Amino acid sequence: MEQEKRENISEIKRRILQYIDYAAITREEFYKKVSLNGANFRGKSAKSELSGDKIANILRCYPELNPDWLLLGKGDMLRKTDEDPTHDVRGTIDVDHMQSLIDILNRTLTEKDKQISQLLEIIKNFSSSEANGK
Repeated sequence: MEQEKRENISEIKRRILQYIDYAAITREEFYKKVSLNGANFRGKSAKSELSGDKIANILRCYPELNPDWLLLGKGDMLRKTDEDPTHDVRGTIDVDHMQSLIDILNRTLTEKDKQISQLLEIIKNFSSSEANGK
């Protein structure tokens, strides 16, 4: 079924979807990062090519993508890098995702700090009442 859908889509958009699958990211994450509307990949819009500005933005947001592959279907999906010729996009860090995880951890730590303060207050009150009762 997915293959049938991909046959009714422009070549560049088909390669974009191939990259999304390869990179193990959701379409929504990709669309948000590159400022695309998912509607570009559905219905009649799926058959039309993306504008040059949108393609340039995709390549800016995902510099590991090989432009020759994206535009022409030639070469490897990913650029070779000097540091690591076997560079794999799945090993890169998604900064937005990491920031959201840091925010969640900070909120959790703040809540735990409040709980610790409350427990320390309970212990203090208990200790005071024990000392007064003896």
